[in-house]
Formats: sequence, C-alpha cells, structure tokens
Amino acid sequence: MSEQSKITNLSSAIPAQGLITDADIDRAYDACALIRICELAIEHIPELAQGALVNEAIGDVGRLLRLAGQIAGQSLNALELAKRQLDAV
Repeated sequence: MSEQSKITNLSSAIPAQGLITDADIDRAYDACALIRICELAIEHIPELAQGALVNEAIGDVGRLLRLAGQIAGQSLNALELAKRQLDAV
C-alpha cells in the first residue's frame, strides 16, 4: 500500500479537526533532541571507563538510543505529514 493511500485511509477514518496540534509536533522535536543529547553524551563514556563490561553496556545503550532516535524521527515525520494533509483538507 502506498504512503498516499495509507494517509487517505487514515484521513477518512479519523475526523480532521484537532487531530494533530503544533504542540504534538513540538513534543516530537523535543524527544528527538533529548535522544540526540543522550547519544552524544554516551559517546564520551568509554573515555572515562575502561572496563570491558562498561564498554559492552555502553555499546548496548548506544544501539538502543540509535533505535529510539530512528523511531522518534519517523514519528515526527509522520506527524508532520499528517498535519500537512489535515491542513490541506
């Protein structure tokens, strides 16, 4: 199913008024920013600790943060796209 048909199906199933607000999009930007700050901070932890278990945990946390960042970014993109579609209605 194409992205456009998914949006069409969504817009026909949900009332357009008040579905997505600018505050929703602002919160999504905030979530992306917080995740990115955590990613940047965790990059410096291996410089502070040399233990193998610490480095392994840091790698795991880093992978989870990258995944969370991707999900947050995709959610933000979906919110912005849906908002544009609703504004066009």
